[in-house]
Amino acid sequence: MRRWERKQYLLKNIRPLFKSDQEAASYVDKKLRDKKRALAERRLRFRRKAYMNDFNYFATFTYADGKHTEESFKKGLKTCLRNFSNRKKWKYIGVWERSPQKQRLH
Repeated sequence: MRRWERKQYLLKNIRPLFKSDQEAASYVDKKLRDKKRALAERRLRFRRKAYMNDFNYFATFTYADGKHTEESFKKGLKTCLRNFSNRKKWKYIGVWERSPQKQRLH
């Protein structure tokens, strides 16, 4: 849903809870600004944490369709990394993203 469509949807559904259209619009605007700011802060914290560490390795993991679904791949990789973290004291940072061409998770 586009930003303006999302805003209109929120305004339409939240309007009965407020005395006026202006109050509802002000509330929705504030919440959308807060959400955008929180996302920016989360990204900034992640970058700072990543830059504070000296990384020894970088890896990209991609799954085969015949062996895994997207959900089983996520679950298996998370479990594997959690076990390495607990058993071998590995420290890692991970990001889920999609490849530009095929839109596959890796």
